[in-house]
Order: sequence, then C-alpha cells, then structure tokens
Amino acid sequence: MMAAMIRSAAVLGAGTMGAQIAAHLANAGVPVLLLDITPDVARDGLKRARGLKPDPFFTAEAASLIETGGFAAARDWCEANPEAIGMAYTPSKVALAIWTAHACNALGARGIRINCTLPGPTDTPMLPDFKRKLRDGFWDEYPIPLGRFLTPADQARALVFLNSDAASGITGTALLTDGGTTSAVATGQVTLPAFELRSYLP
Repeated sequence: MMAAMIRSAAVLGAGTMGAQIAAHLANAGVPVLLLDITPDVARDGLKRARGLKPDPFFTAEAASLIETGGFAAARDWCEANPEAIGMAYTPSKVALAIWTAHACNALGARGIRINCTLPGPTDTPMLPDFKRKLRDGFWDEYPIPLGRFLTPADQARALVFLNSDAASGITGTALLTDGGTTSAVATGQVTLPAFELRSYLP
C-alpha cells in the first residue's frame, strides 16, 4: 500500500465548519485554498474563525498557510489537480489521521486527548448505494479478515472506548475499525480489488 503525500488542499465553503477544517489542515502544515461564493465571503469566514475561542489555529504561522478565493478559483484548482479529485475519499482520511497525530501534542498540554477512527465498509443504509455504484463482483473480492461488514454498533463501541477512562492514556491515535483490511493490505497478505465505477447506474 502506497503512502499518500498531501501537498495542498482546497476547502469549498468558508462557513463555521469549512473555515475550521481549513485551520486543521493548516495546523498539520498543509497549504490550503479556502473558497466560497466570492473572495470577500471566504475572507470573512476566515476572519470569523480567527476570532473563535479557543483559536482553531495552533500558531500564527499555521494561519498564514491559508489563501482565500471564490468558486472560480475552485474550478481552476480542480482542473489543475485531477488526480486529487479522482480519489478524494482516501486522502481525506489520511489527512484526518495526520492531523490527529499532529494535534495531540498541543492539546495534551491542555489535558485534552484526541483520537479518531478509520472505518471500513459498514452495514448502514448507505452500503446498498455503494454496492450499486461499483462493478459487479467488487465486494465479493474485497478482503475483510473478520469475514463480515462491520455494523454501526461496532463503530460506536470503538468511539465509546476512545472516549472512556479505559483509554485515558491514548491520544494522537487513528484506530482502524475496518475488520483488519488495512493491516492485511499493509503487510502484503491481501490486495484490494480494482476500484471501478459502473459506466451506467441500473
């Protein structure tokens, strides 16, 4: 499994959530283009984020990694980075894991633990839609060492554990909750099937 190097990121929407997502990426050292309908709206969103308490930026240097722009700039960025658009899901999970590891030092000094989970395929109402969009046979070939899709209860129990006193010494960790798939791929025991969307949806 190849590691992904995130060199830059774009966040569409500079509201409360979007501006703070941009801040967290910048905290991890990733240059960010924060975009909204107009450059002025994006700048206002970033300004509001800087005024929050606590400040979502760990340092002033992190804030300097964010540029703002309008949606015309978003189109230009997408056209210039087609490889990032093609597999946005995986880099976004990697970014979350890296940010979690990066944030634990500063937050630990304030007595705050931070962890995240990295789920695999989970049996939710969204799963049939995934099955419908991917080629026939994909899920039959998809390796899950536990031999089953995880359930929402499986995912919830992992979160309950991380937020309990039983995990009081754990921080900066991205917990794999995928039935063993990532570990099996990383150790060369299995390979992921070719990812291919249907050319048409039935």
